[in-house]
Amino acid sequence: MRLTIIRHAQSEGNVAENLGFPHTPLTAQGHEQARLVALRLQGEEFDAIIISPYTRTRETAAPVIASRTIEPVFDVRAQEHNFGEFHGTPYGGYRETAVSKHEDWREFRPLDGESVYDLRLRILALIDDLRSQHNGKNVLLVTHGGAIVNLLLGLYGDDVTMVQSYRQWNTAVSILEFPANGLPKIVFLNDLSHLPAHLHSR
Repeated sequence: MRLTIIRHAQSEGNVAENLGFPHTPLTAQGHEQARLVALRLQGEEFDAIIISPYTRTRETAAPVIASRTIEPVFDVRAQEHNFGEFHGTPYGGYRETAVSKHEDWREFRPLDGESVYDLRLRILALIDDLRSQHNGKNVLLVTHGGAIVNLLLGLYGDDVTMVQSYRQWNTAVSILEFPANGLPKIVFLNDLSHLPAHLHSR
C-alpha cells in the first residue's frame, strides 16, 4: 500500500493557537493551501480516500475530491485527538493538567475526551485495516497533526525526541510505502513543495 497523508489546511483554531473544536473551519489562507495541495495531487490516482469527519479536514479535502468519481470514506478513527473539556483552550493548559495528574502525561484522559494513547491505538487500527483492505493500492488519508505524529510514533517507535521532526505543517504531504510485511518506507515527510513560503503555517 502506498499511503499519501495530508494534514488539514490552516484552521481558525490554528490561528487562535487553541485546541480546535470539531466544527472549526479553515481560514482564507487555509482554503488557498487546500487549493494548491489539490493541484499537486491532480495527477494521482487513488483507490481509496479516507477523511477525518471534522470540518477542517472536509474543507481541505473538498478541492482534492471535487473532480474525482471515487466516493471518500469519512472515518472517525482519522479524527484529531479528542481533548474533551479542553476544546477551545490553549494547549498549554491541557498539557499542564495532564502532567500534574499522571507520571506519564499521555495517559491522561480528560472529561469527555481521550488520552494520547487512545488516539494512537485508533489511528494504528485504521492503518492496519487499510493495509489489509488495500494491499498494493494507492490510498489518500486527510487527517490531523496529532494523529499523524502518533501514527509515526506507533509505527517507528515511541521516541519522544522525534516528535518535533514528525510535526506536520498545514497541508504537508507525507508518503509511506508499506511492504507486505515490516515497516513502511518513508518517501516524503512533511513536504511543502506545493506551497510558496508565505503560505507556510502550523
